[in-house]
Amino acid sequence: MKSKPSSPHSLILVAGTVISTASLHAGPTLPPPAVDAKNPPVQFAADVSPWTFSAGATVRSIDADFHFAQPTPLSWQPLIGRASRGRGDVGFSNGNSVVRYDDGIVGPSINFGGVENFGLSQGMINSGSQLSGTGRTLATGQPIYNAAFHSSTTSYSVDTHLHSLDASDSDVGVGPYVNLSYAVFSGSESSVALNLGWSYVRTEHGTGPTALGYQHVFRKDTAYTYNYDFFTAAGVAPASYPHTVGLPNSALVYDAALYDALAVPSPTGTRSPRKSSRASSKVAAAFVPVATSKLDVTLNEVVFSVEYRRKLGDRLHIGLAVGPTLNVIDSDFDAKLAWYANGRSTPVAVERRHESSTDVKVGVMGQVNVVFDLTEKLFLEAHGSYRWVDSADVGGSAASVSIDPSSWEGGLGIGIRF
Repeated sequence: MKSKPSSPHSLILVAGTVISTASLHAGPTLPPPAVDAKNPPVQFAADVSPWTFSAGATVRSIDADFHFAQPTPLSWQPLIGRASRGRGDVGFSNGNSVVRYDDGIVGPSINFGGVENFGLSQGMINSGSQLSGTGRTLATGQPIYNAAFHSSTTSYSVDTHLHSLDASDSDVGVGPYVNLSYAVFSGSESSVALNLGWSYVRTEHGTGPTALGYQHVFRKDTAYTYNYDFFTAAGVAPASYPHTVGLPNSALVYDAALYDALAVPSPTGTRSPRKSSRASSKVAAAFVPVATSKLDVTLNEVVFSVEYRRKLGDRLHIGLAVGPTLNVIDSDFDAKLAWYANGRSTPVAVERRHESSTDVKVGVMGQVNVVFDLTEKLFLEAHGSYRWVDSADVGGSAASVSIDPSSWEGGLGIGIRF
């Protein structure tokens, strides 16, 4: 017996029966469980790397204290010429000596009538301008003239006021810095990290031209005049010059008392030689020592620090770091002492000094860091710190400088967590 094919209505009826039966076996459908707001489910965050790296610009100042010792007085004699010149105060002839003046000679004595020392002297008169009338005469009527001989001298004296110089100069340097950090402890609100950093700055220092006193050289000119009584046998002044003095033509009186005692005394009296002098002083030269200096400093600093950092919000962190620093201080020092004369622009003497030095100094730092997260990995940072470093000295006794890198420091940079 052949079965008849099922109709669509019977198939639908069978499917509904199967589904109803399956539902009875599976049981009732339950709603999803409610979430307790006070006890949220535990969420497991992805691991965050303890390493961070940042870089930026640092700003800090370096001080320099310059010292110039009191200069050694200038050797001025070669600049002036001869330190002194002229015959000076040569004095009078005593009959036994020959005295040379700028314009003549007096001596030795004249042997008259077998008498060696008659109070009269021979000599030489170079110019008629040396003779002038006195109004006195010999007993025999011849007029007595005044014969003036001259000598001079130039001498120098020095007035020195020199002093040392101490000056300071400060310059602000801007340079790069980098910092590598590793978090040894990380909590939900705070962390502790070890930092290794490096920074570089360069500064320029100097002192402008500064006078270290003065050295004045004074010139003193002294003119001496030596006056002798002079007469001629003819009773008139010599007709030509230079005139050679000597009897029987003429004579100079070097000792009036001796001559008057041995000869017929003059009615108005002869006179022994007389001296007069005239001096004048002026500044011959004014020397001024001027000191200038220049210093270039480069500072490479390596920082080892421990940092405690605390979270202040979703993105803001503040940290405090302390630790030692290793500082390499390179310097180029130039010093010049130039002596100028009478305000001239070209120096008459120059002393120069150049010295390059590298000093390694250990210091310590304390720093406050502020970090702002841009993303989970990128952040901005700013910091302020104080760096203490022992000073580095460059130069010698004549000129030196003390470099003091201790100062406040600040920086601004960007970093990444990786």
